[in-house]
Amino acid sequence: MNPYFPTLFSPCKIGNVTIKNRICKAPQTTGLSHMDGSVSSRLVRCYEDLARGEVGMIIVEYAFVDRKYSKSASNQLGICDDEYIVGLGWLADTIKNLGSVPCIQIEHCGRQRFLGPPMKSASPNPWPLMYERYGRAAIPEELTIDEIHQHRDNKIYKAIYNGQRSLKEALTSMITTRGDDLNSFCFEMDEYCQAILAGGSTAENFFVDIYSLDDGDDIFAPEYFLKSNPVLCQTEEGMETMMADAQTARDAGGRELADYLTKCQNMWSENAD
Repeated sequence: MNPYFPTLFSPCKIGNVTIKNRICKAPQTTGLSHMDGSVSSRLVRCYEDLARGEVGMIIVEYAFVDRKYSKSASNQLGICDDEYIVGLGWLADTIKNLGSVPCIQIEHCGRQRFLGPPMKSASPNPWPLMYERYGRAAIPEELTIDEIHQHRDNKIYKAIYNGQRSLKEALTSMITTRGDDLNSFCFEMDEYCQAILAGGSTAENFFVDIYSLDDGDDIFAPEYFLKSNPVLCQTEEGMETMMADAQTARDAGGRELADYLTKCQNMWSENAD
């Protein structure tokens, strides 16, 4: 036994799943699926060989969740429709029968998509070199945005969610601050999450964690900053940054105040001009 890794070959558990050792095969694309994304015998043989190597957990390569926009590469594995269940079940059973735990990585490539129909530009900023090489296919469509409050609708969320509905264990994670559009998918989801926390709605498949001020808290008072911005305000430097932002917002108002409310205090700000 390696003295530096004494538990490497010891069993462990994730939830109620027992894994025979601590070795995990990270997902790496093979390009061995059929063109339509279905599981091929070549793909099964590849993962069968990996499982024979006594790997505790095998994370199968990334699978696209939407036929039109989320596919990254040719011969990429698919998981966006029930027609893929039989092949994925074959692949999962092959891995399990050799003692390994199968998992799968799902993917929406967003603006990195270079396959499929021509895309619209995500911004007016030109990409001369990319455009020269690949034409309009190199210009990304506005598909992946960092903050949920900037999404125009729930289409990306539903594409990812629907792509994993057939999986027994899957997780969709949404992280965002609040924004300034009260007629948005983010605002609707925020209202629903607050209803869950308040007991007005029941959703056992949701885990909700909201950091915000309580009613009556002073938005400029440092003693309340940790409530709404715990990551930034856990250090002295972060607190100094937060206080500087608060002072600027108080003095300047307008968009500075709106940005402070949404980004620093996690509050909805419909219009602060």
